[in-house]
Amino acid sequence: MDSLIFTLNQEKAYPIIKNLRKQRLSHEAGLLLDVYEARTHFHNRELEKGLKMLRTLKEPVERKGDAYLKGNWLLAKGIYHFRERENDSTLLVLDKAIETLEKSNVGRNDPLVFAFHTLVLTKHWRLASEASALAAALRMDELLSPYSPSSIYRADVWYSLGSIYNSRGDIEKAKTYISQAVVAAKATGWESLVNNGMVVMGNIFYSVSQYSEAIPFYLQAISAEIRMNGVNSHALVDQYVNCGFVYALVQEYDDSYSMLMKAKKLVTKLDGVESEPYSRVIYNLADYFRRTENFDSSMYYYRENLRIRKQIFGVRHLQVGWAHIGLASVCRDLHLYDSALVNVQKAIISNHPTFNSLNPADNPPFTNGDISNSMFHILSWKLKHLVSKWQNDRSESTLFSAMDLYMALEDASFARRQHLDSDISKLYMFEDMRDIFEAGLEIFSTLHMMNPDDEMVLNRFYKILQKSKSVLLIEQAYKSEQRIGRSIPRELWQLNQETRTKLSRLEDVEQSKIFSDSVATLRLQLSRRQDSISTVVKSNYPGYYYLNAFNSEDNILDLKSRLNYQKAAFVEFYWGNNGVYSLYFDGQKFSAKKLESFELLEERVLSVISMLQAISRDKDQFGEHSYWLALHLFDESFLSSLKQCQLLYVIPNGILTSLPFESLITEKPKGGDDYENFKYLILRTPTIYSYTSHFVLNNEPQDFNTTKGLGLGSYVEGLSTSYNLPGSKRELDELRHIMKGKVVYTARKSDLLDNLDQKGILHLAVHGGADTTNFFGSYLQFFGEHLDNSRFYSYELYDKRVAADLVVLSSCESGSGKTLSSEGAFSLGRAFKYSGANMVIQSLWKADDEATGSIMNAFYRELNDNCQPYLALHLAKKQLILAGDSKTAHPGRWAALLFYGEPTIHAHNYSSLFVAALLTAVSGIVLIWILRRRPNQRNMVFRHIR
Repeated sequence: MDSLIFTLNQEKAYPIIKNLRKQRLSHEAGLLLDVYEARTHFHNRELEKGLKMLRTLKEPVERKGDAYLKGNWLLAKGIYHFRERENDSTLLVLDKAIETLEKSNVGRNDPLVFAFHTLVLTKHWRLASEASALAAALRMDELLSPYSPSSIYRADVWYSLGSIYNSRGDIEKAKTYISQAVVAAKATGWESLVNNGMVVMGNIFYSVSQYSEAIPFYLQAISAEIRMNGVNSHALVDQYVNCGFVYALVQEYDDSYSMLMKAKKLVTKLDGVESEPYSRVIYNLADYFRRTENFDSSMYYYRENLRIRKQIFGVRHLQVGWAHIGLASVCRDLHLYDSALVNVQKAIISNHPTFNSLNPADNPPFTNGDISNSMFHILSWKLKHLVSKWQNDRSESTLFSAMDLYMALEDASFARRQHLDSDISKLYMFEDMRDIFEAGLEIFSTLHMMNPDDEMVLNRFYKILQKSKSVLLIEQAYKSEQRIGRSIPRELWQLNQETRTKLSRLEDVEQSKIFSDSVATLRLQLSRRQDSISTVVKSNYPGYYYLNAFNSEDNILDLKSRLNYQKAAFVEFYWGNNGVYSLYFDGQKFSAKKLESFELLEERVLSVISMLQAISRDKDQFGEHSYWLALHLFDESFLSSLKQCQLLYVIPNGILTSLPFESLITEKPKGGDDYENFKYLILRTPTIYSYTSHFVLNNEPQDFNTTKGLGLGSYVEGLSTSYNLPGSKRELDELRHIMKGKVVYTARKSDLLDNLDQKGILHLAVHGGADTTNFFGSYLQFFGEHLDNSRFYSYELYDKRVAADLVVLSSCESGSGKTLSSEGAFSLGRAFKYSGANMVIQSLWKADDEATGSIMNAFYRELNDNCQPYLALHLAKKQLILAGDSKTAHPGRWAALLFYGEPTIHAHNYSSLFVAALLTAVSGIVLIWILRRRPNQRNMVFRHIR
């Protein structure tokens, strides 16, 4: 009975209930049968009929006093609340049902399994409460361990677990569970779950941009849908369209066209050519023709789409607006910029109740708080079209129109944070914000070129640069709420909403200048709790405390002051969708620019990285590409200025985070030059890398404690498996012998967790893995019996504090991870830095063991001689180049290790510190004594200072 209800097969459940009633049943069994019938009504959406039965059964069930019967009754009530979408009541009643059924000790788990099933549906699919949903699903899986692997219950729980792990970003577990669910569903003939499983598998691969792998699953879903509901199923229309879209992404245009035409034929048959579903299909068909540059056909279908939507919805409707946006896209591709802007204006008119102007210079009136998502998106499209038009005609009026719209949208983008208060799933807002910020970089880099001495323009460029990078980081923090189960508490959202409401009520009080002590105190308290994206992130990810996203008061003059004090040069990159932007300081002035040759730049970066990783012997090609990159990422005057600087800060972005800048060649290679003769950037100045200029500007230099050190390795004497790392032992030996550090050669995960709060040096020489598909999946591999208790994932750091002054990550690819085009790599090194480590040394690739050992030996010796950590690594790498051997001088052997952090106040041992302090104290006493002996001269000095 439970299995029939479970698969929503009421047609078979009702006859069984009817036949059972004909048998001679006990009173208790009759009541239980009635409860089952009520459940069947709820699943069949006959809610009133089921509720009437449930109310009638309440008194006899209570009177009977049987826990199993009462638990079933509560389960039925919970299902009723679930059908009514009363989520809080569902959770409350189901918790009581589970508690009651667990006390019954009947030995029949089916109702308990059903209760956990409904609990998972509520928490995962409706509330997106991933952590509690996962706990319920795992408990359900535990209850089902005695059941056959091919049972419908096992299929269901595996499907739920796969879906949850997919939301959390654990792709491998998601694949495993969904695959098991599909196999079990096929064995039981549960076709609808087979279909859903195929769709989820396709979505898993789609979510990590593995489009080719997604297609077979989408095709299987189509086949399953045809088997279940025939070739005329309405669901097939959307499945054909989705499959056609993915085919287009992998440029399988013939297959894409075939799928879209099947959708068009089917929707014509089912709904007709004047229907809304038909308009959706031809919109995708128009997009297909635009991608294949068949602009005539694309224009035709977009116009047909517009005609049908106007006919159905009228002129002022969101769907009509999107139709105009489609037409604008084709016009822009055809370089018809004026026509594109007119269509965008029509899209704005379609989405605004009173605005009617077709003049692209006009924008609709809106206040920052009330702009809708659709209007914001359309205006962001208008901004992109204005920038495209300016790039074509170089008209100053177009440029200033774009600037005015950008300034309005920047203000509005921050106000749109309140959309997240009620529904944090609205993450598409971030994509619009990224596009707006990139347009802002384009606009203000151009304005800077027009007037290089305007510091206000340069400062605006700098702030946009920071916001562009911050929004990517915050977006991923929000997404990780689903990916790693650390959900943002609903109480926090409610508190923020209440705080904003209370603040708005005080505005009139503030404006009328009534400032009693109590009101001022309340105003201050509320302001401190006022909502911002950064405070939400800080509440859940303490490691993000460095960022004050969107509320940053960073000023380019402050940054200039810091750099001048350190005699440092600076360059920060932003790798956008349409170009690469840079801000650099040569020791005297800041400059901003958009780098040219975007496609060639990307090609050369990838070429140099691949030659470094392979330790290529093609010195001529490496010399040519590396020198070309140095000239295009910087310029000759900037490279020349580095000779007078003591330090270079590099803040890479996008794929540039995988490029060791120190390996760039700063002077044109001469014929016959080998690797030991190239003039690398490392030979001009030491380099410090950073994730954001917030670190450079806001992090004060820290004391560096060299008296404490811990090394964790992966080495067992005599063990021949691949987990044994002889190089690990050599590195830890250097730490132990030179720095007198404590080492654990056979380290376990607990050795790391137990020492995260320790100051000093933390050296990790263990296996590692970079996850290029998941933002938080890179890991360190320690010794242990199972993967679950031996792997330490980067996401585990984002709710912990790392106290180490210096973290040395010599594990493979600790500086690599999934890369965002405008944010960089989400690596292990990044996780340690954002979780509190002052300095991090990370590796971009698996480096040569012998070379790494030599670098570490020299590094710790320099460190022991009171050298600053960044300078110690710099000198250690230079030794390999200056040895005069083309083999050791190859940058593939020394360039992988990068230093992220800040200069320390001083590296020291405490005896020298004590001597310096003592000398300072004695000097101070002597100075005071002299001044007291000379009162007249002292007064003259004070007058001079004033």
